[in-house]
Amino acid sequence: DNFKLPCHLSLGCRATLMQAEAKVIPPQPPLPAAWPAEVAAVGIHTTSTMEAVSAFRDAIAEAWGRGGAAGAGPRVRYAGHPCPSHSGSEHHCQMRCDLLGLCGD
Repeated sequence: DNFKLPCHLSLGCRATLMQAEAKVIPPQPPLPAAWPAEVAAVGIHTTSTMEAVSAFRDAIAEAWGRGGAAGAGPRVRYAGHPCPSHSGSEHHCQMRCDLLGLCGD
């Protein structure tokens, strides 16, 4: 009948609430964010590289709203993507030229 929990164990303890609130750290303002002006996409196969670049651009669009980074997403430079030397794979060189702008050897 006369049992009473110590204040720090009860949910309505004002002293405990004050202690907890004193330890709360206010949120920090977000860090300034900026996308790079240029990125390099290095790969072996054109379509797998295009998939990664597409996902990167989609992430920018989601983070910054449609248009991404105020409508000016980073310029993508491609490297790698060799033309296969064996016959029957010429379409890779054509795809590399058409999609990535890397024409010739």
